[in-house]
Amino acid sequence: MSTRNKILGLIFLVAVLAFALFVAKRLLFQTGPKRGGVTALPPRTSSPVTTPALPKPSAAVPVPSSPVPSSNGQAQEPTPAARVAAAGAAKAPSAVPKGSATATEDRTLQLQLGAGVRLWIRVTFINRKPDGSFTFRGTLLQPVALANTNQLDQGSEVSGSGTVNNGHVTVLLTGFTVGGANYALRQDEANESNRHPGTGLAVELAPGKLLEVWLASSSVYRKTP
Repeated sequence: MSTRNKILGLIFLVAVLAFALFVAKRLLFQTGPKRGGVTALPPRTSSPVTTPALPKPSAAVPVPSSPVPSSNGQAQEPTPAARVAAAGAAKAPSAVPKGSATATEDRTLQLQLGAGVRLWIRVTFINRKPDGSFTFRGTLLQPVALANTNQLDQGSEVSGSGTVNNGHVTVLLTGFTVGGANYALRQDEANESNRHPGTGLAVELAPGKLLEVWLASSSVYRKTP
């Protein structure tokens, strides 16, 4: 065999080997990664799942006293600790301060004027008698501060009586009308001999039109039906 034929045979053999190697690699890559017709993916490391922390039960929340159903559907009786917690929550004192209801009732049922309070009264009606006494009705020209609530508003109605002796005017305020509600002077205080609630010296700035009154002592006016 000639040298030329040997070289051609060697080249052909190398080409056959190269083609066989290419076919083998192609088949290996097509069948190796697949399992059961599904491409196998590399395993992925999963991060740990963090369970959210449940809030601790508050002592202010009462524990139910009724049976609690369990996972198997049967009712479970509450534990003794749960019963004690529920009883303690039921006996817990209310956050409402004591006396608040009484204070509200006092503000709505009576008016309390302190000693020395000055009232400006615009007279709307006056009835004078020969002996110098008189009765009158009028309205407040200015708000008046009260001891048990904010104030008597301007325009509140007031009624009373008075006497004139040697030019000195003494007035007794017998009642007020506020928001359609009538308040009368407490009779138990009015009958005390050493005190004169509702009474005070007055000045007629304009006779029959305007009175300025100073209360001599603390006075309470209770709401009437």
